[in-house]
Amino acid sequence: MRLIVIILQVAWIGLTECRRNPESEKQLRKSVLQDYDKLSFPPSGNTSIKIFIHGISIHNLQMHEDTHSLEVQSLLSYGWTDLRLRWDLSEHMDLDRLGMEPDQIWKPDLAVYNTVNEDFRLHKSQLPLLVYPDGSVMFEPPVHLHFTCVMDLTYWPHDTHNCSVMIGSWVHNGFMMDMEVTSDTPKWEVVEAKMARMTHHYSCCNEPYVAMKVSLLLRRSAPAYAWSVKTPALCMCILTVVLFLLPPGAGEKLVFGGLCLILDLLFIAYTSNIVSHAPTHTPLI
Repeated sequence: MRLIVIILQVAWIGLTECRRNPESEKQLRKSVLQDYDKLSFPPSGNTSIKIFIHGISIHNLQMHEDTHSLEVQSLLSYGWTDLRLRWDLSEHMDLDRLGMEPDQIWKPDLAVYNTVNEDFRLHKSQLPLLVYPDGSVMFEPPVHLHFTCVMDLTYWPHDTHNCSVMIGSWVHNGFMMDMEVTSDTPKWEVVEAKMARMTHHYSCCNEPYVAMKVSLLLRRSAPAYAWSVKTPALCMCILTVVLFLLPPGAGEKLVFGGLCLILDLLFIAYTSNIVSHAPTHTPLI
């Protein structure tokens, strides 16, 4: 009986795919985009249009100690509802989704508030997005986040940093465009990561402005520093102890002390090239 059900399901899927011919999809896209203004704000059944943040997955991140910034390559999954993009399944050959180019429809004007770049805009991807019969839109573009993060380098190279990126609308207030976080934990392995909805009130305006705050607690994992930084530091500490064990009148003590001084200066110059001083903290090493 179970085998028969599976066969029927496969046959139904195959029949559905056969019914999806290019002409029906072309007609549906033409019908949906007819008299569609991608620059105008979409109508909503409530007082605001909600941006549903489903999650963010990080592929790569790089920390820049000299500029106190964090660079993240990730995928941001979010969606919204545009009632102008609805269609009836029975009238369009049961097409349950439609792929569209992002420049064909309206998109939220999301921006990174604490970006390092001159361009605050979030999405520049030209990957297609998905539109569903009820007007809901699903977009998962790759984003390049480069934002400020003041770093505490006191315990470098075993330092931990708390970085946050703020994402929200650049033009619309909270009464027009709201944001809702459906998952409060981003999808990558760090010490701690949280996503939260933030509301801000500015002195210029009475309306609230809604943004999404992604907080990352990052811990450096750098085993290479054990050879390039910690081992030379340990060796110089041992040489300094040996220097004080030499007799005060020995001529070798002056030569040995000068050598230790030169090695200390070279070590300070080397570590200064690797990491810069933080505004409020200096690496103990």
